[in-house]
Amino acid sequence: MFRFGSRKDVNCEFKCGIRLLDDNEVLQTEFKREQKGQFLLDFVFKSLNLIERDYFGLRFVDQNKQRNWLDPTRSIIKQVKGVDPIVFCFRVKFYAADPSLLKEEITRYFLYLQLRRDLLHGRLYCMPSDAAVLMAFVIQSELGDFDPEEHVGEYVSEFKLLLNQTSKMETQVMDIHKNEMRGQTPAEAELNFLKKASHLETYGIDPHPVKDQRGNQLYLGVNHSGILAFQGSRKTHHFKWSELQKITYESRMFIAHCLINDKKHLIGFKCPNISSCHYLWRCAVEQRYFFTMNSSRDIPFVTTGGGMFSRSTKLRYSGRTEREIIEDMKRVDRVSASIHRSYSITSAPPSMRTLGRSNTAPLPHHESPERSTYYHSKVVPYLNYSTLSEPCDEHNPHIDPEANEVHPNANVSLPPSLDPFDEEDWDLSMTSSLPTEFDLRPDLTPTGEECHTLSFETPEVRSSPSHMASNGTDSDEPFEQNSDILEKKSTSSQSKGSVNSCRALPPKPLTKLYAIVRTSILSSLLVMLFFSCLLVVIIESDSDLFSHLRKLPELVVLRRDYYEPFKDIVWQSIGK
Repeated sequence: MFRFGSRKDVNCEFKCGIRLLDDNEVLQTEFKREQKGQFLLDFVFKSLNLIERDYFGLRFVDQNKQRNWLDPTRSIIKQVKGVDPIVFCFRVKFYAADPSLLKEEITRYFLYLQLRRDLLHGRLYCMPSDAAVLMAFVIQSELGDFDPEEHVGEYVSEFKLLLNQTSKMETQVMDIHKNEMRGQTPAEAELNFLKKASHLETYGIDPHPVKDQRGNQLYLGVNHSGILAFQGSRKTHHFKWSELQKITYESRMFIAHCLINDKKHLIGFKCPNISSCHYLWRCAVEQRYFFTMNSSRDIPFVTTGGGMFSRSTKLRYSGRTEREIIEDMKRVDRVSASIHRSYSITSAPPSMRTLGRSNTAPLPHHESPERSTYYHSKVVPYLNYSTLSEPCDEHNPHIDPEANEVHPNANVSLPPSLDPFDEEDWDLSMTSSLPTEFDLRPDLTPTGEECHTLSFETPEVRSSPSHMASNGTDSDEPFEQNSDILEKKSTSSQSKGSVNSCRALPPKPLTKLYAIVRTSILSSLLVMLFFSCLLVVIIESDSDLFSHLRKLPELVVLRRDYYEPFKDIVWQSIGK
C-alpha cells in the first residue's frame, strides 16, 4: 500500500565476484534482491563439485571494514549494503577436528589450500621444526620426489610458504624433502600436511584482537576444541567447550560463562568495537554448535545474544553439524572428483608465475577428457585474477622451546606472532608494486582503500545458475558469455530486455536521499493516522477518562467547526 519503489527493483540483478582459495581464480555470478545467502553458497558448491559443504563459507568485508560470514538465511543485499565492488572470499569456516575423517579428496584439498594460506599469513603459527616439516610436505606435493638433476641450488627459496621464511629454514626443508618425503603422492603429502597441522595449537584459529581486564593485548581464537587466548605466541587460556556454559556479550565486552572445578566464573574480554564483538560472538556460538551438537535438530532455532544494555542479536544456525556430515557421508557413494593441481600463484617460483590460469579447483567428475581442450581454448570456468605475494620484512627470532615464546633479536622488532593483519590489504599492497608486464589482478576483497571504479576485466566467465536456466542450458555445462567488463555485459543484458541488471549494489547519494524521503513520508502518514484515530476516540467517547480533554477550548472549536460538519457530510454520502 505504501510502496513507493519501482517494480523494476524486484527484478534487478547485482553482480558479484567470489575469490577462491588460490587467489588467482574468481567465480562471477549475479543475484536478485530477494535471494538469500544460500543461493550463492549453492552456486559455489556446485561449481566446485563439493558435497561436504558445511565446512566452508563465504566471507566478505562490510562497509565498516568488519569481516563477516555470509548468512545463508538472510537476504544477500541486506548483508552487503554499501559494499562496492561486491566480492566474497571462499574460505574454510569450520576446520575439521580430524581431517582424516573427511571422505572426499576434494574436501581435504581445499582444507589444505586454506591451511597453506594460514601458514603463509602467520595464523598457523608453530615452532620452526614443525614449520619446516609442513613446508616439506608442500614441496613434495608441488614438485614430487627429490631429483638431484632437477632440484639444484636453493630451489625451496623460490617458494614463499612462510611469513618469516629464512635461508636456514629453507636448507632444513630441502634436507627433509630429500630424505623423508620420497614416495609420497601429492594426495598423501597433503593428507600428512593436514594431520600435522591439525595437532598444532593454532589450527583453525582466526585471531580476534581483544584486551583482558588489565588492559593486556591478547588474541582470541575459536576452533573445534574451544576458545583459546594467546599473548604473543604463548597460549594463556584454553576454555574447552565442556567447560563453557554460556557465551554472551555486552556492548564491546565478550563474556564467557565457565564452570571450572564446580565453580562458576565470568571471564570478559574487551573488543575494539561493538561490531567486532558481535562477530566474535557469532563465530564462537556457531563453532560450538557445529562441533558439540549431535544433530542440527538439537540446536535452538534462534540464539539471542547481547545483554541488558546492548542491542540484542538473533542468530539462526543453518546447516549440519560435524557429526551429521560424517554420518551422512558414510551413505554417499560416488566417483571421486578429479583434482587438477597446479602451482599456487602466491607461492610459486618466479618461473611459474607468468603462466596462464590455474587448474587448482577441480572440474566436475563427469567431464570427459576430450572437453579439457574446450575449457582452455573456448570457455574458461574461472577468472584469472593472479596475484603475487612477496615476502614481508623477514625476522630471525630466537625460539625458546621450553617457554614456547618468541624472543626477538636486539636489532629486530618482531610483531605479535598471531597478529591478525588483514591478508587482503597485504596482498593488495604487494601486488601494487609489481611490474606492469604481469597481467595481474589485485585482491578483490573490498577494504575501502581501493578505487571504487574497479571492473572485472576478463574474457570469459562461468555463468550463474539463473542465466543457465533462462537460456535453456544445463546448469552443469559452462555457458559462454562476452564479458570484457561488467558494464558491457549489463548493457547487452538490458538491450535484450530479458533482465533488468544493476551495475553496482551500494546506494548512491541520490538513492540514499530517496530512501530517506520515502521513509519520512511513510512515517508521517502513520503518525497522522494514529493521531486521527486517537482524536476520534476522544471526541466520540463518553468515558470520564477523556472528559477534561473534551472540554478544552481548542478541542471544542475543532469539533464544532470541522469534525461535526465533516461527520455530517460522511453520513449523508453513506445515506445516499
